[in-house]
Order: sequence, then C-alpha cells, then structure tokens
Amino acid sequence: MRRTGWRKYFHLIWVWSVLVTVPVTVLFAFWMSSAIDRYSSLGVRLDVQGGEAQLLHPILEYEWHRTKRKLGLQWAPGNQDHGLQEVELWMSKGDEVALNQNLPQSGREYVGAKITHPDGSIEKASVRYRGDMMHHWALAKKSWRVKTKKKHLWNGIRKFNLILPETWGILEEHFGNRLAGELGLLAPVSELVNLRINGENRGLHTLVGQVDELFLRSNQRMPGDLYVGDLLLSDAIPGFDNKVFDLPGAWTKSAINNHFPDEHAAPMFRLCEILDWEPGPRKAQALGQILDLEAFGRFAAYRSLVQTGHVDSYHNWKLYYDPWRNRFEPVVWDPNAWGGGWAPNAENPAFEWPLFAELDRVLVHDHRFRWAQHKAMHGYLHGSQAQSLLADMEAYGVQAVAAAESDPALAFSVLPSSAARAAEGIQALLTSVRSYNGVFRSRHVEAPAKVTRGEITALAQDDWMIPITVDGWRPVASIRLEFSNAVPKGARFYWSMAGQGGAEEVPARATVQGVQIQEHTRGHSFTHRSLPRPLTYRLRISKPGQESLGLTGIAQLDLAGMARPIVEQEVQEGAGQGPDFAVLFDGARPEPVVWSGEMELRGLTEIHGDLVIEAGTRLQMGEQATVLVHGCVQALGTNQAPIRIGPARKGQKPWGTFAIRTTLGDESTLQHVHMVGGSGFKEDLQEYSAMFSAHDVDGLSLLHCQFEDSQLVDDMVHVVYGQGLLIADCTFNGALSDALDLDGCQGRIERCSFDRSGNDAIDLMMSQIEVTGTTLNRSGDQ
Repeated sequence: MRRTGWRKYFHLIWVWSVLVTVPVTVLFAFWMSSAIDRYSSLGVRLDVQGGEAQLLHPILEYEWHRTKRKLGLQWAPGNQDHGLQEVELWMSKGDEVALNQNLPQSGREYVGAKITHPDGSIEKASVRYRGDMMHHWALAKKSWRVKTKKKHLWNGIRKFNLILPETWGILEEHFGNRLAGELGLLAPVSELVNLRINGENRGLHTLVGQVDELFLRSNQRMPGDLYVGDLLLSDAIPGFDNKVFDLPGAWTKSAINNHFPDEHAAPMFRLCEILDWEPGPRKAQALGQILDLEAFGRFAAYRSLVQTGHVDSYHNWKLYYDPWRNRFEPVVWDPNAWGGGWAPNAENPAFEWPLFAELDRVLVHDHRFRWAQHKAMHGYLHGSQAQSLLADMEAYGVQAVAAAESDPALAFSVLPSSAARAAEGIQALLTSVRSYNGVFRSRHVEAPAKVTRGEITALAQDDWMIPITVDGWRPVASIRLEFSNAVPKGARFYWSMAGQGGAEEVPARATVQGVQIQEHTRGHSFTHRSLPRPLTYRLRISKPGQESLGLTGIAQLDLAGMARPIVEQEVQEGAGQGPDFAVLFDGARPEPVVWSGEMELRGLTEIHGDLVIEAGTRLQMGEQATVLVHGCVQALGTNQAPIRIGPARKGQKPWGTFAIRTTLGDESTLQHVHMVGGSGFKEDLQEYSAMFSAHDVDGLSLLHCQFEDSQLVDDMVHVVYGQGLLIADCTFNGALSDALDLDGCQGRIERCSFDRSGNDAIDLMMSQIEVTGTTLNRSGDQ
C-alpha cells in the first residue's frame, strides 16, 4: 500500500530528522564534555569552591557560550580590521599540551616558542602562563608571559605579559598604566593587543612589560634594588599578619644592585624602622631623606584619580631604591584602575588620599607630600592631559569592541562576555573617569583654598599674635600678609597650633619685601574619610618695633605664585609634637662653610649646606677620609693658587671620596682643583664609586682640573643624573679602571686629555655627551 496524507509526511520527517538530531547531539556532547572536563579540574582536582557543586552552573554557562562563539565564528568574516596591534606566537602543539598537563604547576614552566617581531622577523622566545588567580590559567583563554632572547628585544622589552581582560570594559589595565606614565611615575609599557598562536585568534589581551632591570634602564634609572612587597595567596607567610611594612625581610626583588649581596635589604629595613618612629620633626626629616616625596605625592594623586585601593597593606607594592639618589621611588603595578570594587558611593565618597597601608598613613601627615599630591592633581586636571586621555579612551574603545567581535573566549573571569557587553563596560568606564575627574577638578582647580584671620592681640610688649584658619580641600603652600607700615627686617615670625605656644613654636620662613610679608604654612588636615576640616594656626610676630602692625590684607599664594614649596632644613628636636602640629622647615639656607689654608681631614665629613673652598687650599686626606657635601660647592682655585686634595702622608692607604649629592648641589663649580690618590666610599644606604662623585647635580662645571691615580674602586670621576654638565680643559691620568664614568647625563667635554686609563677613558650609559678637542691615550679598553 502507498502511504498517503499525514503518514507520508511523518515518514519524511522521521527519515530526515537525522540531519537535525545528529548535529544537536554532537553539539550537546561537545558542550557537556568540555564542561565536565573543566569541572573535573576546577571543582574536583583543584577544589576551588571547597567541594561545593555551585561551580558547575557557571562552568556550564561558560562552556555553552564558548561553544556558540566557536560555531558562530566559523561563518564570520575573517581578518576583521580592528586596528589593534597583533602579537603572533608560534609553538608546537605538544608544548601547549605540556603547559596544560597539570595546572597550575605545569603552566609555570617555560617552553620554547617563536615570536613575530613588529618588523616581520621571527625569532626564538620562551613562553609560559602567568598569574596566581585561577582565571589567568584555568579557563580556555590564558594569560601569558613571554621572554625573548637578549639580542632580539620585542619593541625594546625582553619580558612582557599578555594579560586577559579582567574587567567588562577591557581598557582599564592599559589606560591605568598610561595615566601613571603621564603623571611622571615609573610604570610598565602597556598596550591593548590581539593575540594569535599558530595563526589561531586567541583574542584580546593587555600587553604589560615586566618590571626588571631593563625596565629601570629604559626609564633612565640606574640599576638598583627593586623591592616587591606581595604577601597574599602563595606568597603569604603562615603565622604572620603579612603586612608588608611590618616584615621588611619578606620583600623580594625583581632587580638587584650587584654592588651589594643579593640578600642586602638595608634600605627597606631602614624605611620600615622610620615608619615606627613617633611623629615629629625627626621622623619627617628622615622620611624626606629616604623617600622621593615628589614621586610619592604623584603616586597618591594617581591612586586617587583612579580610585584604587589595590595597593594595600598586603600586596602590590614595588619600590625602587635608587643607589645614587639614595631614595625610594614608587613603581605602578597591577593598580586595578577604576575598578568597580573601589567605586565611591553615598556612604564612602571619593577618597582624597589613599590610606590603605602604613606608609600611606604616615605620609599623609607630611605637608610636603600633600603639596606634591596637589601639584600633580592640579597640573593634570588644569591642562589638556585629562581630556586627551578621555579622547584616546573613546577611540581605543571603538577598536576594542571591533576586536571583541571576533574574540573566541571573551569573558570576565568565568562570566561570559561579548562585544555588546564590552561596549557597555567601556561607556561605564568613561562615565567613571569623567566623574572622578570632575570631583578632583572641583577640589584642586576650581574651589579656592579658604584662609581667614582672626583678631590681632598683643601678647607682650612688641609681641603680636594673629590667628589664621585654613580650610577647604586645597592645601596652602604660603600666605601673604600685607601691612600699611613697613615691618623691620629684624622682626621674627613663629607658627604654632591654636592652644600651643612657647617652646613648641616653630620659626616661620618669612620674606620681607617692603610692606609685604610672605609666610609659609602647612595647609589643611584630614580625616580617614578624606573630609577636610579647618585648622587654626597662631602666627606670632616678635618685636616688630612699632605700636600697631597695621595689617590690611591676607591672601594665599597658589601654584603660580610659588617658585617652590617649603624647603627642608634641619629642625630642632621637640619643635612640635603629634601629627597635627604645624611642622615647618626654615627655608633659609645656612651660611656656607668656608675652607682655606691647609686642613687635615679624617673619617667622614658631612656638610649640610654650601661649601666654599678658597684658592690655594690644601686638603690633606687621611686613610678613607671622605667628604660628602649636601649643597653647592664653589672650589675656585687659580692657575697660580690651585686647590689640592690628596693623601695626608706618603705610603698611607687610599683616602675615600669627595662627593656632591642631591639637587642642592646644582651649579657647583670646581676650577683648578688637583685631586689625587682617592678611592670611594660605601655603606649600607649609599655608595660612591669614584674618587670624585656627583650624584643628582645639574649644572656641574669642572674647569682646568687634574685627576690622578685613583685607587681601589671602578672610577676616577663619576657623575650620575647630571644635566648641563661641562668638563673643560681637564686632565685624567692613571685611572685604576674607568677615568670618567657618566651615567644618565647630558653635557659637553671640551679640550680634555685622558692618559693611562686602566679600562675605559670615557664610559657613557644613558648619556648624551658632546666631546670636542679631546685626546684619549693608552686606554685599557675603549
């Protein structure tokens, strides 16, 4: 019988149903196989959820999303032009299988690979997975670490990370690093890229350079110890609270100063020791000596602008100790910029100062630090930088969304994402950045500081007291008092907090110009919720020599009116007690020390101020005798009366070094100085590797000088971080090793002669030096 009607159609459906059921079955089997395999690793073997089955649902959802994406991309047009840079890796399938064999341990071992360089060449490299957190290595999309060969750097870097997006908006990692660089902070190279392995698209990653010695050199910093404070997860020490500034010995290093043993950590121990001191001038002075307060102020401004608390008591600290400036400088790493978890809300508004670690909570009491933070905020938000960054964010966002369209495993951890979700995240990011910029613009650019004065009262004969109140978000670097009558130059000025006085007063820095007196004060204080509160200071004017002060006006000076903020100088012990005291530093430089005639020096001589050495002076240097000048040196000998610096007696062991250090030594000049027989000086926190050393001194001039027969250490003359250097008509004879070592310098060498250098006559690193009319004879090397 022939089938008719519905039986015929039923038969056809039954026969052809295989075309539907088989693909669906295969798809279902592939999905379930992937999900079960993923869950057996994460939920059973690694037990990341403590044995709870609740991990199964997000894994099923994640694998279903990835399966759909894989099928959908089979019919999508290939090679979409998204405009982002491509990073191409090539590796054997077996090596990638080996990386996945027993995660996470197997993923930490480098395997051989090759990388396509931007010029199209393909060179050898090594790769592995990176990251402690599960989402970096446990899902389909991985975070990678790449290491090239030393002779074949990739865009100037040897080690870099390819980090999968850790936010819905994708851009935060890259632009967080970029903003740090624009604020003048040490921050890694960063770029949003698309990764391909063996020609297969692996999707969006953020390329972030590794922070190591090459990173320091590329940022014009000398090789030194780069300390890493990270005590979370696998790095935590059982049985300890794991606060990094309580455990200086637990910090590791990602770069090492090879002039000291690898385990040397004296600078870190010193910093943590200072943090434990009681508040007061001694602590403030010590912090100013071991920390680059300008850089830490910029670091605080950065953390506030991106509203991150990801650098805290327990992790993500990287501190570079510059062995030539003898100060710590912060390095930005993994900032979690504009992260949703830190977003301000009605109960916790945008914080002004980061207070997440002990170092933060100490620094915020320092007026120099807060002034540096304000300058960074003001400079960034007042100019065009903030708007330029936002414009670039928008442009990058378009490229990121285009690349997301073809990303085979775009996700936020185990939560599936998409190009549409990325577009929403980018818009939310832009909204947050505009909002934060607006908050801090209103505080640091638009709203004026509030300075008011109270009634003038007479304390005693010729002594007057003026209460002055400072309020508002913006710190005040100085105030200007205007008088109707000229104030005698002999008048003295003192600050103290309201209710304090007598022996606890601090001399104020005062500039008397006719009828105007410019006074410098600390500005406002804070609470831990970053809300300003008014502080009242008492300004005492002692013996003005007139019956009435005739005060007519008061105003604060802003950035445009300040050549520089308060200059640090020595403060007497007991000048102020407690963090709220107006710790002020007298800005007047002391009278220079003058040396003349014949002097014999022994041990270490430190001069905190300027030094004048008169023509004809002879410095007889005992064994290891060393002079360190924290100020400007004017050693102006003549052809007839040169200045001589050499051993005190024949046959003695070498003397140490004559050194000028810090920017206080700018514009130093040595003229007709004959220096012979010195070596160097080294202790836990500082090193001078030459007979004559100048560290962080601009405008140094060496004219008609003679340097001879250096001993023991590498260099005869060593200048580090010197701009505007001039070395003219000088002779360098008999150097033990290098005669003249210039690191991170810019300047000129004119009409000099070098003879019998044990190694290099002139050794240059990170320097731009013009050499003219100069002869180099009998050098051991270059």
